[in-house]
Order: sequence, then structure tokens, then C-alpha cells
Amino acid sequence: MSEQRGKPLAHVAPSDEAQSISTVRPPFDPLQYARDSERKVRIAETDPPSARPTAPPPPDVQQYQARLTSGTMHSLANVGPDTVPSLAVTAEDLEWFDLPEQTALLLVLVDGTANIGVLSERAEVALDTAMATFHELARDGIVTLRR
Repeated sequence: MSEQRGKPLAHVAPSDEAQSISTVRPPFDPLQYARDSERKVRIAETDPPSARPTAPPPPDVQQYQARLTSGTMHSLANVGPDTVPSLAVTAEDLEWFDLPEQTALLLVLVDGTANIGVLSERAEVALDTAMATFHELARDGIVTLRR
């Protein structure tokens, strides 16, 4: 076997122009700047969430209504007790979906005029559970919601 070796690199001397360029020191201390930057970053990371500024919620978001949990309101901002669900599929097509018994009970009661608050009372289902259920059904395209 023969060994192949690369050609040696020729020595290139820097040009006169490259030799005349010098590095100019910045008008500030780079080390001090780095330390100050790091300190500011660490301070921001240690602020508790309650100290961080937040934007107020939009005016149409309902907050903390009776019988609702705070977690429900965040994810269901567009679904309220006065929202009226309507079936987006035929009643016969509902048989194709694998729905929990409580969800099927709520869907049987949907007539396009009763709101979620009324339906939850008729089905004896907690309002926040009914709202979450209709939110999922709307997301899945089984119902449409109007306010």
C-alpha cells in the first residue's frame, strides 16, 4: 500500500496592510461590562412570577364566576354558561364517536336553544365540567358554539 500525503502548505507572509492594522481598545472595560451583564441577567431570573409584569386580560374574558375553577376560566375563555351549543353532526353520526356517558348525556339534551348553564343543570353536571366538555366537543367539530 502506498501512503498519500498532502502537499505541504506554503508559508504566506502577511501583507504590509495587515501588519499596519492594530486593534483599538473599546472606550469601556469589557470585563466589567460582562460582569454587569451577567449580574442583570441573574437578577431577572430570580424574580418571583408575582413580581414580573403581566398584561391585563381582555375585557370580554369572564373571570372567577361562581361555580367555576380558576383553571377552567383560563382555557375556556370563549365558552361561558350563556354559550349555546348546537350539534354540528347528525344524531345518528354521534354513534360513531366513543363518548363518555356524561358527554353523551349532555349531547342528548342539546337542542340549539338551551345554553350550557341550563344543560348542566338538566344533566346534573357541574358547570365547569359541562363547559370543558363543550369546549372539547367544539374543538373536535362535534358541536358549534354561539354566544
